[in-house]
Amino acid sequence: MRGPHHRREVRGAPSFSAARYKRTLGDGLRACNYESQKREAMIGCNVLNRMAELGKPESQAIVGG
Repeated sequence: MRGPHHRREVRGAPSFSAARYKRTLGDGLRACNYESQKREAMIGCNVLNRMAELGKPESQAIVGG
């Protein structure tokens, strides 16, 4: 029987995104009031999306000839 470290956990997109957010930007929000927390979370998501966009390779179609 395999131990727990051999199991492959399949996480859905929401939990993977939350883990990526926490790993990159920290576990909690720093703002005190709700409106500022919403802005902070939106900025964090935009930062992660931009980082992901910059990390994607540029693909081009190869035309045979």
